[in-house]
Amino acid sequence: MNEDKGVASEGSMDRAFKFDLGRGVITGTKTDTRLFMFAALPNSVALAKIFETFKSGAAVMLHVLGKGYGSAVFTTVRKAGSTPQEMISFLVDASRNLGWGRAIVSGDMAKGTELRLEMQDCVICENLWQSGEPRCYFLGGVVQGMLEQIFSDEFSFTELECRSKGDYSCKFVFRRNA
Repeated sequence: MNEDKGVASEGSMDRAFKFDLGRGVITGTKTDTRLFMFAALPNSVALAKIFETFKSGAAVMLHVLGKGYGSAVFTTVRKAGSTPQEMISFLVDASRNLGWGRAIVSGDMAKGTELRLEMQDCVICENLWQSGEPRCYFLGGVVQGMLEQIFSDEFSFTELECRSKGDYSCKFVFRRNA
């Protein structure tokens, strides 16, 4: 990755993924796990429809779906590292490589007592500008589910900022439950 320009260097996608175009299969090279992609705009349209249809229940539904997804992703992440720091580092790289956005994680990655996540260019919020409230319930749930598996403990989170509210990025604080 060319960090200065923030763009993938030539061939970097080929190193991160294996493409079998004949079968229509994309596989992560580090985890040997099959992947698939969604386009951002249709995803945003679907999310808007979920919020319109389910109102306040949409947040709970998306959080539960995300948490289940994040817990299941742990089986893949476990192949990428043996320590929490290695697994979190893999997830940061994966979020960028898969187009979720640029994740910046800080805090106690060894013990996980408190972790902060800033997601720049969050795909969840793409095209949901100025909704007036956070919309990253799915992403928060995904990260919560992964952290609970990595640290074998329960976590809660607060979304402090969200692009859908007009903020620059989506920012979360994740804390182990006492």
